[in-house]
Amino acid sequence: MTVYPLIIHLGPIEITGYGIMVMVAFLFGGWVLALELRRRQLAEDYAADIVAAAVIGAIIGALLSRGGMVWYGGFIGGALAVALNGRRLQVPIRWTMQLIAPVLAVSYAIGRIGCFLVNDDYGRPTNLPWGIKFPHGLPPSTAGNLEFRRVLFRSSTATCSGCSASRCRPAPTPVPCSPSTLRSSTKSPSCSSSSRCSGTCGKRSAPSGGCSAST
Repeated sequence: MTVYPLIIHLGPIEITGYGIMVMVAFLFGGWVLALELRRRQLAEDYAADIVAAAVIGAIIGALLSRGGMVWYGGFIGGALAVALNGRRLQVPIRWTMQLIAPVLAVSYAIGRIGCFLVNDDYGRPTNLPWGIKFPHGLPPSTAGNLEFRRVLFRSSTATCSGCSASRCRPAPTPVPCSPSTLRSSTKSPSCSSSSRCSGTCGKRSAPSGGCSAST
């Protein structure tokens, strides 16, 4: 299967699948918070305050971390903004944390689906049936890009023309990789960090078919 990034062009405006899912995550989170506040017979307006603070803090934190839009920068910025806003409203921080913890987990899962829609943070190469090629991924899932990220391929994945195997360059054709963003959307954030090839991967060899059978 081959997947391409979801990008919608509205004149000069570009809307990505990641942006859409982030918006969905915030809206869904605000809705769930309002339901929980209503169940506890508390002021539902606090849900809107939390979402507004989280959006502003997440954007600022993400832009300030490693050149922009990094998820943990957004998480730290959003968490600080929500905590400061709760203090401003004289809401105990532990009560706010108890309220937003389950919402944060679900919102993270929705955001990881957004990563898949823009072909980012895919996993290691795989020969399994659910392997997906990302020809326009971040970066494209070619053997050359994966080798640059310390995923090793055997010589048969290279394109040779009368040269020795040591001089062969990996073929530019995309190889199927595990859709780790979809798997990690059902797990905790730590479960996905070890399986990303667009991040830091462990050094492992791939079989002559072009990729390993690992997930």
